[in-house]
Amino acid sequence: NELLFELRCWDTDRLRVERERVMVERRKLRTRELALTRVLDERDALAKDQAARDGETEAQSRRKRETAEKLERLPNLGAAAMNGELSDEQLEPAADLADEDSDAEVTERAKGASPLELQRMARERRRAAREDSVRRRNRRSLRKWRDDDGFVCGRFELPLEHGGAVVERF
Repeated sequence: NELLFELRCWDTDRLRVERERVMVERRKLRTRELALTRVLDERDALAKDQAARDGETEAQSRRKRETAEKLERLPNLGAAAMNGELSDEQLEPAADLADEDSDAEVTERAKGASPLELQRMARERRRAAREDSVRRRNRRSLRKWRDDDGFVCGRFELPLEHGGAVVERF
């Protein structure tokens, strides 16, 4: 291979610098791909077989769209991604961890964290969110009765995400 022959003639420092430059450029291109995917997805213009065309599984393609959507709401994480500061393996769990309030903090943490550490943190956050959701769901209650005048009376506890928003409109 001609490329390998040429690279073997370079000194080690030059190889390291070029490798770092290429990695950063690849990350920038990946982020640009996410942005392009986001706009095409908004326009419902992605091909039905887009995952296959991209050489990805449907799950990978869906994950890419989800990450692109999250980056739109996370300016710090989006900027770090556009600057090539995060790998794909860091970016996806960081996007899961961050919200509008924690964007800057998560971005800084993600830059120095391993992908495995970020994945562990994201799993822990999802687990805690599930437990909270189960706790809130289990707290739901409804009591009803008829009073002495024949009116139906009631008392209920219902979280917003489990239908409370509908009741709140009344």
